[in-house]
Amino acid sequence: MTDINSSKAPKPVKVMIGLPIAAHCFPAETVEALLNLKVPPSMFARVVSGQAVDKARNYLVRIALEQGVTHLFFLDDDNPPPPETLGRLLQADKDIITVPILTRNEPYTPCIFKKVDISDKTKVPGYVHIEKIDTSGGDVVQVDACGMACTLIKREVLEKLYPKYEGSPFAFTRDTIDPPVDGKNKRDMSEDVVFCERAKKEGFTVWCDTAIRPKHYSGYKYVQFNDSMIL
Repeated sequence: MTDINSSKAPKPVKVMIGLPIAAHCFPAETVEALLNLKVPPSMFARVVSGQAVDKARNYLVRIALEQGVTHLFFLDDDNPPPPETLGRLLQADKDIITVPILTRNEPYTPCIFKKVDISDKTKVPGYVHIEKIDTSGGDVVQVDACGMACTLIKREVLEKLYPKYEGSPFAFTRDTIDPPVDGKNKRDMSEDVVFCERAKKEGFTVWCDTAIRPKHYSGYKYVQFNDSMIL
């Protein structure tokens, strides 16, 4: 692996790459991408396999805090990142920053989200995919929530959320909607969106760097963010 220096960092950068994987192995192309990733001088990786994704992410947060890292870099096994990914995300210096990885299934939309109200009476928030991203202000854009498949998180976020949520900042939730919307009385949210919502409540921000475009394996092919998805 090739070292990089992060001149913007106020203290030495120490990154843990956290890989939650459903099986007990991952694609050779992801291994190659990890070996080619440009990384800071202090970096290590931890793999959690065969666990529910929320439990795996929470365990990786615990290890990251115990090991005194400055950043936790989540990476899914089916999203081989370009070599410059980690260096560019570090240089952005954001609380939480992701990249636009597409969903595995059609219509292949970016796993980044905006917050909307799904009930006029109770203002229960929901989240919808941002299908086209406005980059008129630059490649790095602020969003409301994101997937964690290729996401860098600062230690300060983990230090705040891990104890507050008793070791489970990542969690699937089913919140009650009253009155029901379209016949549904529960708001189902994935563990990554829940984490982002909790982080935003504490004053942290979520961003996406549209210039970094990892592949996402979908069956026997891969899908990838492209310029047609930019406003």
